[in-house]
Amino acid sequence: MTVANTTARTSATGTAAAGQEISFSFPINATSDLVVKTRVTTTGVEASLSETTDYTVSISGDTGGTVTLVDALAATYTVHVIRKGPRTQSLDLVAGGAFNPENVEEGFDKLCRLVNDLYDKVSRCIQMPDTDAALDMELDSSVDRASNYLAFTAAGGVTVVASVAPTTATLTVYGESLVAVANEAAFKALTNLEAGTDIQAYSAKLLAIAALAVTNGNIIVGDGTTFVAESGATARTSLSVPADADVVKKDASVAYTGTGVGFTDEDDMLSDLPLAPPSEQSVRAFLYSIVTYGGDVLTHNGEVLTYV
Repeated sequence: MTVANTTARTSATGTAAAGQEISFSFPINATSDLVVKTRVTTTGVEASLSETTDYTVSISGDTGGTVTLVDALAATYTVHVIRKGPRTQSLDLVAGGAFNPENVEEGFDKLCRLVNDLYDKVSRCIQMPDTDAALDMELDSSVDRASNYLAFTAAGGVTVVASVAPTTATLTVYGESLVAVANEAAFKALTNLEAGTDIQAYSAKLLAIAALAVTNGNIIVGDGTTFVAESGATARTSLSVPADADVVKKDASVAYTGTGVGFTDEDDMLSDLPLAPPSEQSVRAFLYSIVTYGGDVLTHNGEVLTYV
């Protein structure tokens, strides 16, 4: 066969369904040539999967195959299928023996696949531009690198340094003060971000108010636990306001029937109720009971009232 496909990996987003199939279009010799990993899309955390336990592989000749996941993979994950063939040589050509071109070709195909796998790996590494002059890019030993910083020389070569000189990063006076703060409290004081002093401190009650619908006619009422939006009869109940039918309006659009809770209907005016006002009928009956008017004479309890 020929090797026309130079890719060595594929990926897919989880479907949250068991048995998800991920097709790959690059050839493999054995199912063990594949490495399957999952990755949390938002955090980049990776996990390696195990064949049979976590997935199965079916090979479709020389054109690729399919990886089938055992368990459901959430949509917040991606699954990556990567070819990493063994770096071994199993073809043994014996002098004078039978020549099988298929075996020889397969050996060359395997080498080509290994080259593609290596290229896939190298392409993910830091590289110098083709036009750069030859430089010493070998890292220092692990002993010299430990707890130090990777840096570059004036010529562009790689080296390690114990610290980064302040001159390599220019900070304003204000920036230096930000870097120098001792703790979070000092930072908030410096940047005028102290809760309750410079900015409104977090309040669950304010959050509840902000979440209320801004419907026309609503009022905000505390229900003993949080704030709620009310209107109509519910709002009147919370505010201890009589129902509309029990109130005589200024325009007399609702007449008092004598049974409502908004007024007191008694002729002697002796109940001394502090909240319910007397009706017009009660006031008239009371006045007529203590004051009479006959002709030009006004009497109170039988005695003539004299104007002085």
